[in-house]
Amino acid sequence: MPSCVQSQYSPAKHFLLSIGGARWKEINLVMFTVFVDDSGTDPKQAVAIASALVIPSRRIEALEKEWEELKDKKGFVCFHSSPCASKNPKEEFANWSDKDVRSLFVRVRQLTKKYGVKAISYGVHRSDYDAVLPQQMRDEGGQNHYTWAIRVVLDELDKWAFREREADPFEYLIDWVDPKAEKLRKEEIEMVFARKESVFPGRYEGHYEFKKSCDFAGLQCADLLAWSCYQISLDAFTQKVPHPLASAAFYDFENHRPGWLMAVTQTKEQLTKWAAEQMEDTEASRNHREWLNRYRLSKVKQRVAPKKRTASTPRSSKYLNPV
Repeated sequence: MPSCVQSQYSPAKHFLLSIGGARWKEINLVMFTVFVDDSGTDPKQAVAIASALVIPSRRIEALEKEWEELKDKKGFVCFHSSPCASKNPKEEFANWSDKDVRSLFVRVRQLTKKYGVKAISYGVHRSDYDAVLPQQMRDEGGQNHYTWAIRVVLDELDKWAFREREADPFEYLIDWVDPKAEKLRKEEIEMVFARKESVFPGRYEGHYEFKKSCDFAGLQCADLLAWSCYQISLDAFTQKVPHPLASAAFYDFENHRPGWLMAVTQTKEQLTKWAAEQMEDTEASRNHREWLNRYRLSKVKQRVAPKKRTASTPRSSKYLNPV
């Protein structure tokens, strides 16, 4: 019986090779990290956050190498900002000293700035969202607060890409969403990508995956980005004093380079104005409803008659034409 041979490639390079083949170094990789707790997807949290860290694919191998060196030096398996900062007794950082925790945060910040070329984060206050957005808009755009946040982040990434004249599609790594326990949230995220694909054909379909953050250094860097932005958003919305390590990270990112970090929140008044403008645009609203009906019908048909996946089948579903 042949023995198993360990792959020479990291999970990140495997992913890039699978979508880009020999051209993988030419592709930009955008990694969205979604935190079940710290991004506010937990119903008990006051703020929902979506964050994205853009890393050139040609730099992924160098980041992975430095990350492995950091893990060996510090002695950890997987970096998660919240349990590390709090030294959660159930996590691997439980017995770390304050000095060691601070040192690790500093190094993760350094790597995030070194390899990231752009960082975008959007936060929404859950109670404002619930109070302001009409039920019709939530029915059409997704019930989950995070769905709204990721839509805004994708829009801002498009604007940045067009300003930078980045014509090639980005590749999106989204922090793992359990398809059983969080089925609705996963379906809503897929719907967001499908709608974007209908507007910009070729930029989204087959260009995203759900992956576990512990397998990707970039996602763990994005973890710190999102956690720090979440803590600052809590302060803005609820006056809760952020964790000192979160404040240090956020202002370090903010002062890194002009325009490197785009961290956005919307007040209740801003949300109210935006919702009113959208409801007044009856043509756009009608077009979106028609697209949504076709999309939902296509998903029903897929469930009734699933097709076998082949080597040429994109990783995500075939979507519909622009309206």
